[in-house]
Amino acid sequence: MKSFLTRQQQSLLLKKAKQNNGTLKAKEYQEIVRENSQTNKSVKNDDYSFSIVINKKSDGVYQVDIQGKHLSTNSINSLSFRQKLRYKSSIKNAFYEAFLKHKNILPITPQTISLTPIIYNPRSRDDDGTSLTLKMIRDNIVLLGFAHDDNRECLIQRESQEVISKEWKISIEIKPLQKKEAYQNVA
Repeated sequence: MKSFLTRQQQSLLLKKAKQNNGTLKAKEYQEIVRENSQTNKSVKNDDYSFSIVINKKSDGVYQVDIQGKHLSTNSINSLSFRQKLRYKSSIKNAFYEAFLKHKNILPITPQTISLTPIIYNPRSRDDDGTSLTLKMIRDNIVLLGFAHDDNRECLIQRESQEVISKEWKISIEIKPLQKKEAYQNVA
């Protein structure tokens, strides 16, 4: 069984118990755990920050680069509800800032589009390792006006590629599709 106590807390508890001939009062235990858990909270950093750059290429193709430490699906699932909201809203805020910064190059009318994500990680993940983060990104791409909705008829996500890199980044190519081409991809 894995202990929820840090090594520092464990060593302090052992030291205190040795001083008291192998016994430890509940109040002493609570005091040691409380003092050291407060220092752990100050070290823990769940500030999520992202920066987004949107570049327009030729023929309505866009390149969206999302800089910032994106979390895996397992990491997101282990977060508290508030931390999940903070993570999701930081992505949304970054897209809003990108919208304000690049609104003159964004498409005027939503289209049927395909997304091709390239995920840069310092270590390899499962194929579905970033699925929740990519879902949050897809939702915000719809909010920017690239597509009407994030269903398969309006937004087709190609298989993502993974690149092992020291840089945390997701690069997405957004390409408009003709209706005929889009329906072939859904089937």
